[in-house]
Amino acid sequence: MAVCENRLQLCVGENAMKSTVVCCLLMVLGAMAAWALPSAVDGKWVAKIQTKRGARELVLNLKTDGDRLTGTIDRGSRETEIADGKLDGDQISFTTTRKGKKRTVKTFWTGRVEGSELKGTRRREDGKHGRAFKALRE
Repeated sequence: MAVCENRLQLCVGENAMKSTVVCCLLMVLGAMAAWALPSAVDGKWVAKIQTKRGARELVLNLKTDGDRLTGTIDRGSRETEIADGKLDGDQISFTTTRKGKKRTVKTFWTGRVEGSELKGTRRREDGKHGRAFKALRE
């Protein structure tokens, strides 16, 4: 009887180990597949924002590489590079710096991807309050 009990314990132990290995492999393969897929953020987004001069259209061209976000914002006649871009799940953040005639303006952008919408806020470095924006995937 002691021999059967030992074999039963060995058999159960081996099955548990095999199950653990298979689960770990599936998790690793799933993570690799998710890493290889393009991010939900990648692509062209069109936003309408309010400025002191009225409504303006911005085109955000975004690209991710892992948790790093790069791209440009096209303001019609000007294109600005994105800096310090980060992706954390469906959350994004980045900065832009635009040189004007009198001063340089740094803007902090944060947002969240919700399907085909990118909603967030933009705040100037010297500003206390952020302004909302909503961009649609084009």
